[in-house]
Amino acid sequence: MTANNMQIGGNHYRSGIQHWDLMDDHDVGYLESAATKYVTRWRNKDGIKDLQKALHFVKKLAEKRQDAPQVEISERIPQVPRQAINKFLDANHLTGDEADIISHLLTWQSTATLHLVAGRIQQLISSNSPTDDDAEASIGYVNQDR
Repeated sequence: MTANNMQIGGNHYRSGIQHWDLMDDHDVGYLESAATKYVTRWRNKDGIKDLQKALHFVKKLAEKRQDAPQVEISERIPQVPRQAINKFLDANHLTGDEADIISHLLTWQSTATLHLVAGRIQQLISSNSPTDDDAEASIGYVNQDR
């Protein structure tokens, strides 16, 4: 059994193209890799918590690159071909915000792009977080079927 054929805890990595293969095949840095992992799986694993983790990694990435010399930044920019990104997105059924965020993280050229990505993740968190009305509606509810 290969590593791609087994999974410990859940089934959120079952696709034709595994996240870790895309990252390793294209030498993607740790911070981009971690952020894209959480964006890829958030709907199938830990929800908003995964998006918050992705945002944390993107903020760290932007901080690390903000004051770095241009030569160092250009050496650290991911070089993932658009075709590989599109195959990964299709295989994992990622569209809309998730696809845009992952695409930007795997092709960023400036910290301005990283700040844009952080804003997009924050919007995704905000638009998918429970409202105060949702929280109030669940208070005091007792499932009488148990």
